[in-house]
Amino acid sequence: YTAGHPTTLTTRSNIGKTLKSHIDVNGEASKKVIDKTFMELKLALSSFLDYYNQSIEELKKQEEQTNENERALRIENAMDFFNGLTEPIIYIGSIIDWFTAGERTNIMIVFLSFCSQIILNNPISVVGLGEGSSGKTHVMDEALCLVPQEYVLHEKKPTLASMFRRAEKNPYYYEGKIVIYGDMGGEEDQDEARQTKDIIKEMQTDGYVNRPITVRDGDDFEVVDLELFGNPCLGYTTTPNYDFDSQELSRSIIYTPRMDNKKVFDERKNLLELKGGTTEKSYDYVTTLRNEICEIVLALKYKFKNINIVNPYSESIFNFIGDSEYYKRDYDKYNSILKVITALNSNNREVIQVNGEPTIFTNPEDVQYFLSLFKYYTASINSNISP
Repeated sequence: YTAGHPTTLTTRSNIGKTLKSHIDVNGEASKKVIDKTFMELKLALSSFLDYYNQSIEELKKQEEQTNENERALRIENAMDFFNGLTEPIIYIGSIIDWFTAGERTNIMIVFLSFCSQIILNNPISVVGLGEGSSGKTHVMDEALCLVPQEYVLHEKKPTLASMFRRAEKNPYYYEGKIVIYGDMGGEEDQDEARQTKDIIKEMQTDGYVNRPITVRDGDDFEVVDLELFGNPCLGYTTTPNYDFDSQELSRSIIYTPRMDNKKVFDERKNLLELKGGTTEKSYDYVTTLRNEICEIVLALKYKFKNINIVNPYSESIFNFIGDSEYYKRDYDKYNSILKVITALNSNNREVIQVNGEPTIFTNPEDVQYFLSLFKYYTASINSNISP
């Protein structure tokens, strides 16, 4: 109770009256009566605490149920919208075109990589590589706007100590999350974050990390175990002079912003300059559709909890990888992106029982889209990186 609150004053008065009633004829309180009174008070407080904890637990259950009902409604509405689309992935690409100048391919690839984490629980890290002010952060930010934000963690300059504190509170803090480090600069700028990046990379593959670290305990230091569970993926941007290690390259999709899109960039700015014009009104409307795509991604996460996606065209992935030195991880990485394309095109696909398991198959149209998408991506990453 706050000082001066009517309830506080009343309580103080009642306590005073109670104590006075327990004073014997000699003016001294009866120890036996007072002990009995305070024992009853303790029991009452204990009973109130039990009631309080029970009430809090019931409120949590009600809140969880409300959230679950809201999520179920969101998923139902998103699936209705999704099932009404003719070519969902082409539709998503057409919306992306409104928010960028010639970067549809890069944004789509980053978006599909993030969807691999959310929909299929198969983490793929994403790295933007380019000179300063080249638009690499813009590409990642636009892709992030198209996925549910409850699966995205933004961490600027994390440390081992901060990771340990999170592990103390919740060892599953990073489970299923897309961890965004933002713009990390070049080689020298990344020294501080190298250890935390290594932890995320290890969790991405193994789903668990246990590492002794030194933390401050008052004026002293002590060695404690940092223990985390989950399979997160990492997203950040850097400059071309950064020296990647093989572990990072094998786990990541790397994109570079286009450097030959000045003409279309200028034209887009020109069209949107006329305030209140038809183009700007259309742009404002399309902006609202971002949330629809986020909801579709969330709905597909739940749809494919119990439905397998099978790619019978594995040879197309093998041919695409070619002689990559990371082919063992590359197959899972690119095959997962192809399966995400299948999921995003699954609104009119038949679910078939295979050995008692509901299954959707990748079809030739999915493979065609995958190969055409990465054809332009390969040309981009080979030509845009400065010497």
